[in-house]
Amino acid sequence: MQKLLQRLLLARPSIHLIASVAASIAVIAVAFALVWWTLEPGADPEPQDAADRPFADNAAFQPIPLPPVAATDPEPAPQPAESAALQPLSQQPVQPATATPLATVLPEPEAQPMPGDYSPLPTGTDRFAALRSFVTEFDGGDCFFAAPLDAGGEPASIEAYSVSLPIVEALDRQFREMNGFEAKIGFRPVEPPQCAAVNFVRNLGSSAAPPVVTLGAYNIRNGEPLAGTVSGAGGGTLSLLLVEANGKVRDLSSMLSTAGGSAQFHIIVTSEASSAGKPLLLIAIGSAMPLAALAQDALPAAEQTFRQIAEEAERSGQPLTAALKYVKLEG
Repeated sequence: MQKLLQRLLLARPSIHLIASVAASIAVIAVAFALVWWTLEPGADPEPQDAADRPFADNAAFQPIPLPPVAATDPEPAPQPAESAALQPLSQQPVQPATATPLATVLPEPEAQPMPGDYSPLPTGTDRFAALRSFVTEFDGGDCFFAAPLDAGGEPASIEAYSVSLPIVEALDRQFREMNGFEAKIGFRPVEPPQCAAVNFVRNLGSSAAPPVVTLGAYNIRNGEPLAGTVSGAGGGTLSLLLVEANGKVRDLSSMLSTAGGSAQFHIIVTSEASSAGKPLLLIAIGSAMPLAALAQDALPAAEQTFRQIAEEAERSGQPLTAALKYVKLEG
């Protein structure tokens, strides 16, 4: 045993040498195997973390060269189909707009329908006759009457009696459109019980010249005198009626004094306190003979009185003329 131990001790350096050589051979073999495996075509290297690989050695970040491309003529860009919606605004053909008549665009006015077409007022002696024809033919509906005062200059003067202001405004607009200048229209608002007197004068038409009434004042206080003259009644009978706001009719014919072809009157007007601020209508009627409808001590209300006068004139066949004037009764 002792000899065996001595031999092992003597062989110890050789064992260490052999072990070192074997280790070196193993390292070389492993390194060779790694190099061969890496360079072998088709081998997939084990993926490494991108953070552990140097940028210069990382093939994923290296640009891949592209093969050269032969130069060719570029194809023209396809042109869009011609469309007016896609053309620039300056190139679009402008189609002229079709004029639409104003009457088809605007709604129908609420006012009464206008009369037929008119020609502008003539100049000279026929001017007043043309103006009178214009205003008397205007269709203002019920309780409307218009009469010219003066057509010698511009604007022409017109009196318009109505319960409706829009009707008078329609007359003003129609006159301006037809004649090219404005008329000076005086609006005379009346009360509904007076409408029978207004309609009576309008229905007589303009076949004959009516009487001319001139007043000293158009605004009077209760108890003050109403004075004026009536001319142009001809050689027949002249009647003078006063219609109050409530429709009451007074016959003032007996208070007329005739002198030199005209008649004067001077009347004290008294009325109820409730009539303050209300209109009074003064009507002068020319007839060939005295009117039996007025031969009464007390006349009925306006509607019945003027209906009786119109019926009598139709039965007898005598023409009537009438003039209407407006007086404001103040408190």
